[in-house]
Amino acid sequence: MDPFADGTPAGRYPFLAPTMGIEAQELAAGIEVPLGLEHRGRWDPAEEYWGEPDEPLDPAFEAIIAAGPREAWEFEQVVPGRDWMTDYDPILESVELAGRAERERARRLLEDLLAADARCLDARAHLGSFAYDYSASLALGHFETGVAVGERSLPAGFDGVLPWGWIDNRPFLRCLHGYGLCLWRLGHSAEATKVLDALLWLNPSDNQGARFLSDDVRAGARWQPTRRAEASDPFGRAGRRNLLDRAAAQMDAPPRTPSRDAIEAGFAPLLWLLERGSEDGLPLTQTGALGQRIVREAAVRFPDWWNSKLFGAPHREAELPLLEELHALLRRARLLRKRSGRLLLTTRARSARDDPDALLEALAPHLIGGDPFEREVAELACAVLLCERELDRDALMEAVHEAVAGSWRRGDGAPVTQPHVEGTMRPFLYGLLGRGPLSDGRPERRRLSLDDAGAELLARSLRHRATATG
Repeated sequence: MDPFADGTPAGRYPFLAPTMGIEAQELAAGIEVPLGLEHRGRWDPAEEYWGEPDEPLDPAFEAIIAAGPREAWEFEQVVPGRDWMTDYDPILESVELAGRAERERARRLLEDLLAADARCLDARAHLGSFAYDYSASLALGHFETGVAVGERSLPAGFDGVLPWGWIDNRPFLRCLHGYGLCLWRLGHSAEATKVLDALLWLNPSDNQGARFLSDDVRAGARWQPTRRAEASDPFGRAGRRNLLDRAAAQMDAPPRTPSRDAIEAGFAPLLWLLERGSEDGLPLTQTGALGQRIVREAAVRFPDWWNSKLFGAPHREAELPLLEELHALLRRARLLRKRSGRLLLTTRARSARDDPDALLEALAPHLIGGDPFEREVAELACAVLLCERELDRDALMEAVHEAVAGSWRRGDGAPVTQPHVEGTMRPFLYGLLGRGPLSDGRPERRRLSLDDAGAELLARSLRHRATATG
């Protein structure tokens, strides 16, 4: 099959930027000095290894071999701040930061590189890779911009090769590979096939496995999340990526705004607390906690939060951890502010109360917080809850524990245990329960159920995590 069935001669690179979004096109067009392109001799398929003589030749290679020798080239690579004398490489530093779950710092470092020089393709490739863990729609822009910037260096009619062995070609090849993956995952199979075929012709050694992906895409196979390890294991044991992959459909879908009725039903405690602060404000104790009157009112209004028959009326905010976490969230989201010993609604809160979209946008960036391990646990809990809107608490803890056990250790070097994961996740769950969109079947507290408005909040929170820089 001719991979360039649109009429492009075999081996000639099909420039892709004209089909991209306007942002990628404009950014690439604004590059005044394209990356250099160094000639690296003549590439001859007769000198390449195509498998053992007694093995059938992969059909993907037949046309490439038939096209004969072509010129080999290597991109100039620009990495601002890289120091060959000290071996400092900001790209490697960003990878190490991401490996420690400090992804905000990693993204900020990469974005700083692009601010210094928009031609840093490796920064674009890694930003795309970090975002791809969460969502192909969020990663797409990074990869396509990298491809568009790289294409500015290729002359019209380019029909050479960019071998992986010349290492400065790798950032462009990574961008092209990621671009094809995103297109496939988002359902644009014809466009993805064109990208992956072009990638194979540019780098016939196919270090990235483009031919295998291209075969699947051309055959009409749809992108699927990581396969389950066992039929009895609904979440698989492939770690973080597996759980996020299973939430891909919700993450890649455009944001949806719940109805006002859904918000009122799903966020009743949160809206109640905002309403209580809308007039004279909420009284605070000298330690900054909510006053006793509000605490007792909450215990009456939401009886699942406190067993008054057994314990009598509560005295302090700390006795109602769901209220305590709800209070903390509204402060973090700047929907409530302290003034003269009281909590008052902010201007943002007054508009968000009547606008479901504005409310979710105000809350989403503050749903996940804490140290790197706490953020990791909360992100993975989001992914599981998005996939399994109703499940036992133990199943949630087991899934997240399996995902982190192989890559995390406690401060003393001991393995992360499931009780440790449960303790780490508690503030995150209290936050959802306190806002209202998650229920836990109280008084048993073992069966978790997430409503539609809560699912949209979790999806937005993960999208924010995919792009957060601090």
